[in-house]
Amino acid sequence: AVAAFLMPSEDASAIFRVVSAVLALAALFAASVCLELYQESKAKQEAKAGKNMFEVQTMRLELPPKPPGGVFGAARGMPELLKGYPVTTATEVKLLDHGFLLTSATPDGTRRLRVRLLGGDAVGWETGGEAWEEQRRRWIEAVRAAPRVAEVARIGWRD
Repeated sequence: AVAAFLMPSEDASAIFRVVSAVLALAALFAASVCLELYQESKAKQEAKAGKNMFEVQTMRLELPPKPPGGVFGAARGMPELLKGYPVTTATEVKLLDHGFLLTSATPDGTRRLRVRLLGGDAVGWETGGEAWEEQRRRWIEAVRAAPRVAEVARIGWRD
């Protein structure tokens, strides 16, 4: 733009030099806008490529051996108990030696939650004892009931 404006006067008139300078500045502005749009689209593509649909995110959590409030109370409070882990009707539940494993498919990959149920102090409540096994079964019932309890609470259904 400066070169077009400072052109010798015998080669071009003042009006032509001003118009040339304005056109040069407009071309420079258009090029910078195009470059910025290109860089934004490239960053978006890299962000999309960065998500791995096959990535498995695993969390660990320790819970008391007995579900608080029984099966229904634990099902109703499941989002707080599992620290926001998404439990749906499609969530898979597998038994583990010290608790259970939840597996959920989400749009950004697979999420797993390893839940360890703490053992109690009484006879039979130690990890793997009869009472502990019964409470683990109740925890799993609560996990399976949680999506339905949440839906009932959402719609405010009453008998």
